[in-house]
Amino acid sequence: MSLVLEWVSSNHSIVTAAATVIVAAAAAITAWLTRNLVRENKLLRRVGENPKVIAYLTGDTKHPSLFNLILENVGRGPARNIEFSFDFDERFYANGRVAPMNRSDRTPYGFLPQNERISMFLAVEVDCWETTGFHPSKLS
Repeated sequence: MSLVLEWVSSNHSIVTAAATVIVAAAAAITAWLTRNLVRENKLLRRVGENPKVIAYLTGDTKHPSLFNLILENVGRGPARNIEFSFDFDERFYANGRVAPMNRSDRTPYGFLPQNERISMFLAVEVDCWETTGFHPSKLS
């Protein structure tokens, strides 16, 4: 132990220089890691604020002849001012098996949090009106 202390005391300038190099290398590595963390946080924040609203159709669980439109926010941020419309010719469906209920007076949805969904009635299978006794006019 005394030999190590003698060597350190006689070569203190070399020990000081080596310690300075080690501290400088550690500071450089810390600066590099911090820069990369800042870059990743910026990317995560940018990705984390982007909503993504998808729309799909599903059958109603209580009434199999009904079709619901689902708007779901699968993004990582809240969706705001959601507006949608249906672009189809209602005459095409006049004699068909499905009667879509296209309401032009829908108000836009102001807010849809992430991982939430909105479900709304969209259409009814016409053949089921007689067999089930259900008619879209019964919807409130």
